[in-house]
Amino acid sequence: MVMEKPCGMSIHNTPGQDLISFASALLPEEAGKARPGKGAPFGLHPVHRIDAETSGLVLLAFHRDVFRSLSLQFENHQVEKEYLALVHGVPEERGHWAFPLSSRAEGRKNPQGTGHLQICETSYAVLRASERHALLRCSLRTGRTHQIRRHAALAGHPLAGDTRYAPTRALAFLKKNWPDMRLGLQAQKLSFKPPESASPLTLEIPDIPQAFMHLLAL
Repeated sequence: MVMEKPCGMSIHNTPGQDLISFASALLPEEAGKARPGKGAPFGLHPVHRIDAETSGLVLLAFHRDVFRSLSLQFENHQVEKEYLALVHGVPEERGHWAFPLSSRAEGRKNPQGTGHLQICETSYAVLRASERHALLRCSLRTGRTHQIRRHAALAGHPLAGDTRYAPTRALAFLKKNWPDMRLGLQAQKLSFKPPESASPLTLEIPDIPQAFMHLLAL
């Protein structure tokens, strides 16, 4: 099951109000059903995670064997993930960020983090731009904590509405001029291979968030 998570909703940290609670209430019988010949009920579990402030596609599994199959695809970097990122400033039309990051995500004073640095790769292309901001389509080749948010900050183009990594001056401007301020990040596209299928499945949100378009129009 794939769901489009709204900005501000956690996946499983607020029982009764998170994505798992909503999905379980939507399909209670499926969430509690055992797969024939596969043992006890598994419940409903996210195969991967995105931040509460990030909107977009989240893949969920109802059965243990399905969860295991999809999890291995994520671990082996066989899932294609694309994000929309709304950033301050206008970077070059296409680019590649390869700043190494530590496993510990820190704030705006040190987005790279301390300790052992790991290889990280993010590719982007500018889709739209205004005088102050740009909308990027980002592809991840690795999956570190807050990777796009930290890479964008290190490149000098922090995400709009990013209270953790964007400069306070930029946030002050947005609070004053962007009524529907939110984190400028959406998980837009997922491409994976469903269990027992020989062909990949690609799912994509067709629209750009209205909040992003409002900021680009300023």
